[in-house]
Amino acid sequence: MKLLPTNWTGLVNPLRPRIGGRTRPLGLLRRRPSASRRSREVGQRNIDPSRAAKLPESETGRLVLRVQALNPVVLQQARLEHRRATELLAGKIAAQADFDKTAEALHVAEADLARTQSAIVEAQSLVFTAEKTLLYQKEHLAFTEMRSPYDGLVTRRDRDPGGIVVPGASILQLVATNEIWVSAWVDETAMAGLKTGQPARVVFRSEPAESCEAEVARLGREADRETREFIVDVRVKKLPENWTIGQRAEVFIETGRKSNVVLIPPQVSAVLVTLRDGADQARVAATLGTWPDVTVYSTQQQKDLLLSGMVDKAKRQLGLFRVLLIIISTIIMALIIYTLTLDKIHDVAMLKLMGARNGVIIGLILQQALLIGALGYGLAYWLGTFAFPQFPRLVVIETRDLLSLGAIVLGISVLSSLLGIWKAMSVEPNKVLS
Repeated sequence: MKLLPTNWTGLVNPLRPRIGGRTRPLGLLRRRPSASRRSREVGQRNIDPSRAAKLPESETGRLVLRVQALNPVVLQQARLEHRRATELLAGKIAAQADFDKTAEALHVAEADLARTQSAIVEAQSLVFTAEKTLLYQKEHLAFTEMRSPYDGLVTRRDRDPGGIVVPGASILQLVATNEIWVSAWVDETAMAGLKTGQPARVVFRSEPAESCEAEVARLGREADRETREFIVDVRVKKLPENWTIGQRAEVFIETGRKSNVVLIPPQVSAVLVTLRDGADQARVAATLGTWPDVTVYSTQQQKDLLLSGMVDKAKRQLGLFRVLLIIISTIIMALIIYTLTLDKIHDVAMLKLMGARNGVIIGLILQQALLIGALGYGLAYWLGTFAFPQFPRLVVIETRDLLSLGAIVLGISVLSSLLGIWKAMSVEPNKVLS
């Protein structure tokens, strides 16, 4: 299978939004939240209420309920006494005064029972009111405490111990660490090849040699109107040991797979393709030419490209260098021959006075130039035999090169002798007498 990745750069962000801890009542910060990588647990206190602002005192004081409850046995005994007195009164055994006392005791017992029941109802109402007041005071007390809604990491601390905290002031910043996303800015042209759940790889700039498994978690639905890019959130499955919120990372998203393809190393600039017998070279070249960033060259085109490119440029440079060397060598050798001729100008005049022909004088000067050229050619060949093997690149001298170099030396020798010959021909025989 072949992986077709697409590379984008993004930033590390938490899944849940950052929470900025703020206080409600005015007070003093006693304990400073840690800004290290130690996570805060759910519901963990951040502010100590013992030194926070005092809460309003409860209007409900200490309740003392004094209820005189009538024992049901006493009430039953009063009823029994009243019934017995009624029977005795009907039999004219007891007096009317005794009956009235038992009736009065019964009414007193019933009144006490009713009063006790009313006191119980009133006490239950007071208990309900006290419970509501307690809840209200607990809610005020909770304002002096900060509890994290989830496990997270304190990434920033805005207050120090002993500082005054006013209502609405930020104390710390907390981010959730149970799931971290990398937000990558992707060009809008790649939108069709992306979807939620696609596998991806994330390479953090801090550890470029390591890659983390990830997947596409969410696709943004709004593109930047200037850069024409939209945000793609990638969920990192396993974070490296050291990481920070906001650091940069490279995101590689798998946009497709192909089977039965030739895998090319990423740093290869050219691939040699050998065709089987009977294959249509033009058709293969046309097919490969349709691939992006691919140019197809045949064997002859490669030779022409190589010869007309770097090789031709180097050849022109070497040719110019050779022409300059030939011209300079000719001038130097001509000056040498001319100097030698000046040294022998008296001898040349003597030869002319003795009747020597011009051909003899020309032959002597030409032989001198050829001898100097031969000595230079032999010395160069001998030095090259020892020097060329020490070069960093192989130097190959063919017989054709030696013959062409000999012809060039011969031409230089002949041309350089012309200046000496001209000077010798212009000398008069009577010069010997001066």
